[in-house]
Amino acid sequence: MAPNGSCLWQEIREAIISMVVRAYLLALALSILGSGPASAAVSKPAPQPELRLNLHDAIEAALDNNTNVRLLEEQIQRAQDIADARRGHE
Repeated sequence: MAPNGSCLWQEIREAIISMVVRAYLLALALSILGSGPASAAVSKPAPQPELRLNLHDAIEAALDNNTNVRLLEEQIQRAQDIADARRGHE
């Protein structure tokens, strides 16, 4: 019985190796087909418009768009409003 059992295991092993090799080749073919010229054209980013700012305008724009700066400005304004209200009552 040992030779027949051994032969069966050998056939199973060969079938598994064959399936693994086929799966690998299929994955390789799909990855090559997926990275062709068509997908390269899709992934190409659109050109960005050129922005011309002097240093002062660039710094001002950065500060205006910074969330932390906006929050601090709101806190300063609230504190100023409270101070103005207290001065008005005294």
